[in-house]
Amino acid sequence: MSSLGHKHDTTVIICCEKGDLENQSILFVRSLRKFGGDFKKSRVLCFCPRPHRTPTNHTLKLLEKEEVEIITKNLNPQYSDYGFGNKPLICGYAERNFPSRNYVFFDSDQLILKEPTILKSLSPTDTFLLPVDKKGVGSTGSDETATFWKNLHNHFNIKQPRKLKTTVTNTSIWNYWNAGLLPVVGNKEIYSQWQETFEEMMGNKMFPSGNKTFTDQISFSLAVQQLEINIDQLPIGYNYPIQDHFNTCEENKILNVASAHTLHYHRSFKTPSKANKAIFQLLSEHPQYNWFMDQFQKVHLYPRPFTYRLKYYFNSYLNTVKNRL
Repeated sequence: MSSLGHKHDTTVIICCEKGDLENQSILFVRSLRKFGGDFKKSRVLCFCPRPHRTPTNHTLKLLEKEEVEIITKNLNPQYSDYGFGNKPLICGYAERNFPSRNYVFFDSDQLILKEPTILKSLSPTDTFLLPVDKKGVGSTGSDETATFWKNLHNHFNIKQPRKLKTTVTNTSIWNYWNAGLLPVVGNKEIYSQWQETFEEMMGNKMFPSGNKTFTDQISFSLAVQQLEINIDQLPIGYNYPIQDHFNTCEENKILNVASAHTLHYHRSFKTPSKANKAIFQLLSEHPQYNWFMDQFQKVHLYPRPFTYRLKYYFNSYLNTVKNRL
């Protein structure tokens, strides 16, 4: 057992692979250890499920320094070209091999700003979920993806599919949740059902327009409906899509940093010269603003190293030339 001890029997699961996920994972764990409140001492399992994408030894040592348990195991041999497929595979494996009262999967591009108290409310609620930001491959029930979703509901025996409203655009669509923050109780085999549904979709090539990009997310949304478990919505300020802050409908927009528990920053730091202003505006109100700025620099998230900026602009130039040909 970690020297931290585990105040809550809640196991945190993340995935780390070579590339951006390395620095993101380090930053996430550091923010959890500093701002997680009662959960700062939670057990953290970090999976490296594809051998050809194993993080550097430097990254693994930094994670171990934060009392993270590293699992380097080839858990995604069949869909190794599909990185998002790591999620259901590592979560299913964790549920079967690391017993815990509760689990919570986090995308590595999340920041903990203060204690995620909602996790204390698991049971009788089985999971808390946030709707997807925008419709994307979801369906209103009368659009180009309606037949795809109807076929999924029939195939997985979801007899009375319900609707929700997307977080950013407030669009009514069939149940489709974001897979960036997935807290679940440990006695309902929710992650295992997710893995089973995911593998069935992949095996039968059940993709919208042949695009498997969001199969991890779609399969989770189907799995929890198959189980007919108790689902509540994550409160505003959890898994918050900060990169779309200025476009988020008013009823789902956080007003200040005090309302934010976890930020899902997605592509906020992809453009090296101008990161999303929203994340800096929000963090400027945080009492530990300087800590975040220091950590961004330490993990080379922002500002980006010169070599990254050079490569980014070179590739952007090449894409521009190609589009003009």
